[in-house]
Amino acid sequence: MPYIENDAIKIYYEDIGIGEPIIFLHGALSRGIISFSSQLFFFQATMEFRSILPDLRSHGRTISKSSQWETPHLADDIITLMDSLNIPKAHLVGHSLGGDVALYCAIKYTDRFLSLTSISSTGSINDEVLNENKNFTPENLEKEGKINFIEMIKKNHSDACRGDWKNFINQMSSNTEKYPDFSDMDLKKITIPTLFIIGENDPLIKENELLRLKKNVKNIRIEVLKGCGHYPHTVLEQPMKVNEILIGFFKDI
Repeated sequence: MPYIENDAIKIYYEDIGIGEPIIFLHGALSRGIISFSSQLFFFQATMEFRSILPDLRSHGRTISKSSQWETPHLADDIITLMDSLNIPKAHLVGHSLGGDVALYCAIKYTDRFLSLTSISSTGSINDEVLNENKNFTPENLEKEGKINFIEMIKKNHSDACRGDWKNFINQMSSNTEKYPDFSDMDLKKITIPTLFIIGENDPLIKENELLRLKKNVKNIRIEVLKGCGHYPHTVLEQPMKVNEILIGFFKDI
């Protein structure tokens, strides 16, 4: 199994295809190869892009000494991964939490990326997100009888959380209450070509957030996909449309 390892963390990743590197960052509760399964074959078939899919810290098969993490830590882990794989620059694509991480990467390490794509994330926290997060607790999951969901979490993240699924959920909720916390000045630091892909029916995205992005991100493109919610890149929604948008975006750079 492919791992990047140092004293603090053992990062699991998939490395598929050849060509310009794209680093795909999955959303909360997911894993790289699960979240972006609809992109893997497509980009490999082009013979132009190399897809790298890490499991973020405390997710999937990635193991860290500390179970505590916050979004900025995940951005630093991506640089560790790139350095270990001798990748000076890459395209960066993130979904939801992964989109937040991608934004942190683009702000803090701008010179390491060819482009930024954020799917279902605008770098903002709104009341809808906080309300959903408030009810997302181990106690509520058990009370509501979400046994299959709990078992899925335990299985998909068995290496990372070592069976302590309650801490996994609590850590996720704690992070969501604080991050992302980008100021307008932070967003102005993003100078690379930037694409936001948003589902028109995503309840976690607000119109004022898109207006804020347009105002502050210099080289920006926004695609709002009709009929989509929070997972436009997956088989649940419009993966081929997203793939076409992505490859067109990369080739325009």
